[in-house]
Amino acid sequence: MYHCAMPKLLINFRSLLQVLILLFLGSGSYIFFRGLPFLNNLKLLSIQGRYTAVTSFVLFNVPDALWLYAFLSVMKIIWKEDLFFEGRYWLYSIIFIAPCTEVAQKFHIIPGTFDWLDIACYSAATLFFFYFNKPKFITPKKVCL
Repeated sequence: MYHCAMPKLLINFRSLLQVLILLFLGSGSYIFFRGLPFLNNLKLLSIQGRYTAVTSFVLFNVPDALWLYAFLSVMKIIWKEDLFFEGRYWLYSIIFIAPCTEVAQKFHIIPGTFDWLDIACYSAATLFFFYFNKPKFITPKKVCL
């Protein structure tokens, strides 16, 4: 006879705080420096015309990596310890879709500007996620009826 534990419903607040910080930093880049399109490009801190390679990278590429890492972290919160077993298809689909959006921009399937640095940032975010959240390869759990 197998003992079936009740699922844990508590959210790891440290992980949730990490997601919120990443989303805040990524969104802050758009809101404060790039403007909000629905507010006639209101820019709170304008550095227009003063872009260097570093500021351009930080403002245009890094936010995508932060959002991807945050999204992967949300999957970790949802799937908990089953992320790399039962939740792996969700995880891998997110990792696959992120660079596909850039390719779709290249072929004008979706609006936007294709950038190889975005794909590099997606790759870096994925590598960091797997580095800090090492997969635990587990055997399937016994099904409780």
